[in-house]
Amino acid sequence: MYLHDLVNFALASQVLALAGLLSVFISTLMLWKRVRTRMRNYYSQSGQTASAFGEKRDSNRIHTIDRIARHWAIILVAMTGLSFMGNAWLIWREFHPDPQAPTVEYSDVRFLSQIDSVGYSWWMEKSDGPFRADFCHDYDLPALNAQPGEVLRRLRYKDLGSCWSIKDSDLGLWFYRDSEHWTVPTDVHTDLQTALRGIADVKR
Repeated sequence: MYLHDLVNFALASQVLALAGLLSVFISTLMLWKRVRTRMRNYYSQSGQTASAFGEKRDSNRIHTIDRIARHWAIILVAMTGLSFMGNAWLIWREFHPDPQAPTVEYSDVRFLSQIDSVGYSWWMEKSDGPFRADFCHDYDLPALNAQPGEVLRRLRYKDLGSCWSIKDSDLGLWFYRDSEHWTVPTDVHTDLQTALRGIADVKR
């Protein structure tokens, strides 16, 4: 599992945790409200004559339970707030990448095989061999419908560490295309230099 997969998993987990904490908090408040009401009704409606010591003991018991419930409510609110701030920070970082992240550019890069089921992670190839490319989800890469064997004359991206961003206007994928503007397919079983020579023949 790569870092951007872990980030997505963490986001999903924290959203579920936030929902769970809110549910527990609301349930705790509702339960304590019912318990407190029943206890007060019990002591107010009881026909038995209680001693002053017994009344004081019962009152202290109610105040103790009330104090514990308030402490737990504060803890749940704090946990919910921390979870919310963590979610907000991760989401902000996902969609606001570091402006100081390095920009990388390659020429003559070929798609070899898709790794994930969506189309953001690929095995690709350049002159010095194959490599893995994990593109960020800030650009709809699957909409490009890249196919194994297609070659990019230029790949320019911002390296965010966990993924490669191509959302800015000066970043992106530029395919080799024929005279009718179709991408030029190649056989992934042939070496890249042979494929590039075939593309040059098609473009003539």
